[in-house]
Amino acid sequence: MPAMLSIRLLRAPHIAYSDHPVAISRRKSRALLYYLAAHPAPLTRDHLLAFFWPDADRQAAKQNLRTTLYGLRKIFAEQLAVNEDTLALDTTATIDTRLFSAQLDLPTSELTELQATLDLYQGDFLNGFTLPDLPEFDDWATLQRAHYRRLMVTGLARLGQRYEEQQAYLARQFSALERIAGLTANLGLVAQQRGDQTLAVEWLTEALAEAVNIRFLVTQIRLWLAALLPPPLARPQIATARLVAEQDGYQPLLAKVLISGL
Repeated sequence: MPAMLSIRLLRAPHIAYSDHPVAISRRKSRALLYYLAAHPAPLTRDHLLAFFWPDADRQAAKQNLRTTLYGLRKIFAEQLAVNEDTLALDTTATIDTRLFSAQLDLPTSELTELQATLDLYQGDFLNGFTLPDLPEFDDWATLQRAHYRRLMVTGLARLGQRYEEQQAYLARQFSALERIAGLTANLGLVAQQRGDQTLAVEWLTEALAEAVNIRFLVTQIRLWLAALLPPPLARPQIATARLVAEQDGYQPLLAKVLISGL
């Protein structure tokens, strides 16, 4: 398996290569790596020369860039895509800012996926890292911090909306199950009153299946069903109802269980 580069920027920056942390002693080398990581598209050499060595003459700046790249390529080899005119990180590199932005651009993120995306934000962009001899870099980092904070706020708002939608959905599901289970159980009791035990058992069994996510209703239906069954078949229903009633503190149902004689 080829070596993989991973860079975390939404926190105190962290570099890993083949799952092992990497320490780079030269601060400007780290800054260049972070800068490349924060830009999904390749950057021109001219741009990097002007940005990182604005006060140096062109030849000196080019030598500084060559020296910096030589040191980085010794560590990361093919993970640096170096062409004649442009530089970039290899597309296989894992960069948290890129994942964060890309996932938040998706219009229909699932709740779990959205939460996982927001978990990528462990702190401010390049938290604690500065380049004292290059204020332009610190200015750029400040703008990036504001950008990712805005993205995080947007993501949190979307997460809150997803939770509200989920709660509304669960409430609708609960209400539907409750109505279905209650209606079916009532039909079972009507069938019992008409003397059709076979139909009553069938309807109550159906209600038991439909209400599987509503423990109180399930327990109630088990008692209704037990009343229609012969003792050997009724006892397991009553025993299960008693267990649930005791665990969940359904005192009225527990009293009914006890009346059932088990």
